[in-house]
Amino acid sequence: MDIKRLLNQKTWTGRELGRLEIAIMAAQFKQAIQGETPQPLINKGQFQQMLNSITDAVQRKIYNGYIEIHEWLRRAYNIAQSNYQSAQLQYKNIFGYILQAELAEDTFSYIESLPVIMTEKQYKQAVENGRHQYLYWTDEKGEEKPRGDSVLALIYRAIEHYIKLLADEPKKPNPLKPIRKKYLAAKATNPLILSRYNEATDNGYYILEDGRRSDQMSQEDWQAAISTPQMREALEEMEQRGELGRGHFGYTAKQIAFSRIIRRAKYVYEGKAETEEEAARLLAGEGKKDRLTLPATWKLY
Repeated sequence: MDIKRLLNQKTWTGRELGRLEIAIMAAQFKQAIQGETPQPLINKGQFQQMLNSITDAVQRKIYNGYIEIHEWLRRAYNIAQSNYQSAQLQYKNIFGYILQAELAEDTFSYIESLPVIMTEKQYKQAVENGRHQYLYWTDEKGEEKPRGDSVLALIYRAIEHYIKLLADEPKKPNPLKPIRKKYLAAKATNPLILSRYNEATDNGYYILEDGRRSDQMSQEDWQAAISTPQMREALEEMEQRGELGRGHFGYTAKQIAFSRIIRRAKYVYEGKAETEEEAARLLAGEGKKDRLTLPATWKLY
């Protein structure tokens, strides 16, 4: 809107003065938002003289329509300003809550780090409460029910924990140390222990169908006795691909590969299978020609 041209006119329409009214209001809103003191675009008395020049009733009605728009914008602006100030206040409140939460957390962390001082009776009661909470839980009806764990299971877990601790960190205090020291050099004489020793330690040997045993020949002789042409062919292929290089832990890579192949082939010897597809193939009578070793049976001493 060209305000200078409008001011130089001698007569005005209701639409022109209505738009000028809105322009004056918008300029004042903009100045207020920017932190400036609102200054009207024209003198109030001059604007009143321009209004008095409108004598036509239709033009006055058009102007009054713009006045209603002006009033609606003024109310909306005041509501927006109120919401803006309220939002700023809420932000300050939230910031205060955050500071209080941080202070409470720091205080709680400090208190939690302090040593707990209690009497022997309080300590025993705390242990008993903790044990009870571990073993039982409360359902929706308020009835206590066991968690499915027993005291015997706790004892087993404690023994497993201390056995692992004894192996991993032998210098740490451990209730199993005296027991280990007492029985480390002791010989087992209990018939029940001796009768199950081989089974518990998987102490045994392989025996071929012709009676030859793995514990009665050297490792090289046993490998040669049990190997089939398919086994030798597999090892040659692995050697050509460079998979039989350097070994580790005192074993050559060829020995390690041989052992792995035997373990995989053992499923075939015993009629077992690692997958349903392989099981179906074995039941159909296939697979014998693919054997890498001769059939061998595991025997305990």
